[in-house]
Amino acid sequence: SFTGALSDLDQIFMRVDPPVNDRYIYATHILDKVDRKGVQVVNSPQALRSYNEKLYATEFPDFIPYTCMTADKARILDFIHEHKNVVLKPVGLMAGKEIFYLDHKDLNLDVIIDMQTVDGTIPVIVQPYLKDIEQGDRRVLMINGEAYPLSVARFPKKGSIRANLAAGGTYKVQDLTKKEREIAEAVGPRLVQDGVLFAGLDIIGGHLIEINITSPTGLREITQKTGEDITQKLFEM
Repeated sequence: SFTGALSDLDQIFMRVDPPVNDRYIYATHILDKVDRKGVQVVNSPQALRSYNEKLYATEFPDFIPYTCMTADKARILDFIHEHKNVVLKPVGLMAGKEIFYLDHKDLNLDVIIDMQTVDGTIPVIVQPYLKDIEQGDRRVLMINGEAYPLSVARFPKKGSIRANLAAGGTYKVQDLTKKEREIAEAVGPRLVQDGVLFAGLDIIGGHLIEINITSPTGLREITQKTGEDITQKLFEM
């Protein structure tokens, strides 16, 4: 491992999985200091602190699904009964962890909501279930504000709603759709403005679900299918 002074480096690629906890935050404060000394830090330490990956998507309301974020059980129940089938997920985890598909007739609604909100003290995200997940949860890689022309379309394993590769999903590499290009063109300038030079957009059925900025996957999957080393392209950028 590296034992020298961080300020002696030319570039630091910050790539640590969530949760963005105290340890993570302290690391970004240290990286702030070397960033001011002229070391390029990717992604911006300030952006990593400021933007939660699931909530970052809400900066683009024209593209996200109808979304409720709250810790209030009554509001969550109203949302579930309005939309019948929903996905409830924690704000701060990754790789499909603790994501629930809920039906309005589910007898476990009370206990699941209490558990996920820690008895109404921590907000969760609730969105209508998108059947388009069957056509894939598409990961669009953004490099310096521009979309790579291929996406990683991830598919849930049988009996699951989670398309995350870490949760057993499978994948194909596909051309971007017109809607995905539209979303990428809208999001790209904001990412550059915020110092986010490498990101992964999660898109289901033309809806922006997340903007992954901590440790987005997809580089290896595209390289394995196409033989093109886009990791090298990232570092050259």
